[in-house]
Amino acid sequence: DEYEEVKQPPARPKFYRRRKFWIFCIPQAIIALIIAVVLALYVIMPKIAQGLMNKATINFSQIVSFIWALLNFGDITNPTATSMDIVMVGDMDHTGPFHADISFPGIVTVSRNNKVLGTTVIPGTSTASGGHGTLSLQSSFQISDAAAFTEFSSYMLNAETFVWHLEGKLNVKALGHTVKNLNLDKDITVNGKHP
Repeated sequence: DEYEEVKQPPARPKFYRRRKFWIFCIPQAIIALIIAVVLALYVIMPKIAQGLMNKATINFSQIVSFIWALLNFGDITNPTATSMDIVMVGDMDHTGPFHADISFPGIVTVSRNNKVLGTTVIPGTSTASGGHGTLSLQSSFQISDAAAFTEFSSYMLNAETFVWHLEGKLNVKALGHTVKNLNLDKDITVNGKHP
């Protein structure tokens, strides 16, 4: 009896095995996850989409308008002094690895050598996947500066290629999320009518 057993208090469980630890950590982990998802969708994804759009190239291989229709003795579709109907076919490269739907929600301004030629609305949606995509549009082109457009038309008839500058807004839907109002500020190469 002299040596009575001294009872040791039970060993405390390690901190990660305690209920209080998990009651405290689970809500914080959920909040951190929600913040990370919101940041990814509304801050990081728009920056990535804008960066990809800035690196992407757009080339139009064909533009058919009333000018080409005249040269090819085709039908003239709705030409006026201030507008014409156009059909444009082209491709996009360096658009990023994911499938994306690209749409242009507003007016796109077309200029050449810092002179605004006119505006157009690009209807519908174009798709890109694996870094490549196609563009096909039928729209009306509104001439803003008749003198600049006349000068451009003369140049275009003898050029193998020419460069247009497009400005406007675009929407990109990728990975189930739409990023709206990205800036379109891009030079595009267009095949001319030179034989």
